[in-house]
Amino acid sequence: MTEGSGAQGGAQAPPSSTGLLRLELLAASVAGIGVLAMMLLGGLDVLTTNALNRPIPGAYEIIETLMVASIFLALALSQAQGRQIRVELITDRMAPRSRDLVQVFSDACSLTVYGFIAWYGAKAAWTSTLMGEVSSGAVQFPQWPAKIALTLGAVLMVLQCLASARTSLKQALSPRG
Repeated sequence: MTEGSGAQGGAQAPPSSTGLLRLELLAASVAGIGVLAMMLLGGLDVLTTNALNRPIPGAYEIIETLMVASIFLALALSQAQGRQIRVELITDRMAPRSRDLVQVFSDACSLTVYGFIAWYGAKAAWTSTLMGEVSSGAVQFPQWPAKIALTLGAVLMVLQCLASARTSLKQALSPRG
């Protein structure tokens, strides 16, 4: 297994449209801030728990929400950059046209999976928001932010899979010289 790495020998990342790339960069930046917040809150919670025997109320629920947001909001950019982990044992030995067609199939599979995640995530986010759903922990933290972040990340991934499939299909159908 390798991580696609563009010019470093992995699969080439498909070019994203400028608007899509900007959205992916924004989402990944929010994800990075979420990771930083998780790290700081988690570290502070461990310190206060061990040193003062006073955990931070709601830290678990906040970190739980930030984790979902951070993972899903960063997915599309990693796909755009060709950084998703992939097994290239067979595809590295294929002709370029065959490799492009396999990539189109892979993008179609990812599009289907993330399409379902986006659809059901949107339904869950809508319901959660209308109901004012909260966690059942010590601090009742709202559940809808994580569900909205999951949906937004999945929608970005669907758009990126469409862009990637379009690029791979163009490459597969283009005359080779």
